[in-house]
Amino acid sequence: MNNWMNLGFDGGFTGPSLPHYPLGWTPDAVFAPGGGDEQSFVVWGAAYTIAGNGTTPTRGLMTQSGVQDALGAPRISSQYGLHRARPLRA
Repeated sequence: MNNWMNLGFDGGFTGPSLPHYPLGWTPDAVFAPGGGDEQSFVVWGAAYTIAGNGTTPTRGLMTQSGVQDALGAPRISSQYGLHRARPLRA
């Protein structure tokens, strides 16, 4: 599955006006606020950060179609299952 766009966020961000979102991703119309590129606390490469505001439970939401890429090539086959991973707070 090599036809995903910018999964590691090293492929660039929108700009120059704020907020910056990773290229290849679609910011959610309602829940995208709170997300953006992180430039200070990065070990290497680029990073996407989500800042909470204490009231909104969902912040920084972005999506990327799993059906097909920009050229129409399928990304996920119906023959395979898809699993989601969520990082846990240490």
